[in-house]
Amino acid sequence: MANIRLIAIDMDGTLVADGKIPRENIRAIRRAQAAGIEVVAATGRMPGSAARNLAPAGLAVDAILSNGALLMDKAGQVLQQSWLDGDAAAGIVRGWQHIKGTFCAVYIEQSMYLFARREAALGFLARYTLASPEAADGFLHETLEGALRALEGGAHKMLISDSGDREGLAAFRRTLEGDGRLMVTSSWVDNIEVMPHGVSKGSGLMAMCCIKGIDAADVLAIGDSENDLAMFKVAGLSAAMGNAAPAVRAQADFVAPSNDQGGVAWAIRHAVWGE
Repeated sequence: MANIRLIAIDMDGTLVADGKIPRENIRAIRRAQAAGIEVVAATGRMPGSAARNLAPAGLAVDAILSNGALLMDKAGQVLQQSWLDGDAAAGIVRGWQHIKGTFCAVYIEQSMYLFARREAALGFLARYTLASPEAADGFLHETLEGALRALEGGAHKMLISDSGDREGLAAFRRTLEGDGRLMVTSSWVDNIEVMPHGVSKGSGLMAMCCIKGIDAADVLAIGDSENDLAMFKVAGLSAAMGNAAPAVRAQADFVAPSNDQGGVAWAIRHAVWGE
């Protein structure tokens, strides 16, 4: 049985199922915390979006946000942050506009800006954020000029999606991967997520371990997507959800049941208590 001192858990497709955190996952996390184990949410989301699920579940945890570009403690204090510079971010938006992507979401501190057709933007907001459709006008930019103004100070993360032209999206990804200023990953088949070079959930997890004085060998990382693989490489033990892609499952130390079958609770019980 491993000596687990910290558990890093992805949210979408892992901790969350059908828009909420299952009760068995909540019970397992609280049991781990009661045993003195640190629990950290590790997500591509921004703070408000993560809180949308964590707060109703009554879970107070530190968080690796925006795929490692922003670290916050359970009180909401920023522990560390990394930035894409404004020129790099603007270049991504111009490239996205050229391929006529469905939408581009930009994460800046605790705010999100969307460069998109309104219909696509509202669908994204309904799924991932606390904002109401009525509030979208404050941060929805449908022109390149508006987008570039919002990006002058840089960004933590950018997410580009196009469900209608995956070949074009794949080609755009290859272009971005050739830019040494960027780190490129994905959390779903129809998106690209871009952070500053060297920034990932893995770098965020290493930073969190340093802050807490915990050896990475004593970490359990749980996830389901490509952007979780960086955590798997850092953590002493890794668990993939049963619903993860085959390539993700292949790189995990063990595979848990799917997210809608309490896979996180199973992984914690298995790794920590050998149950």
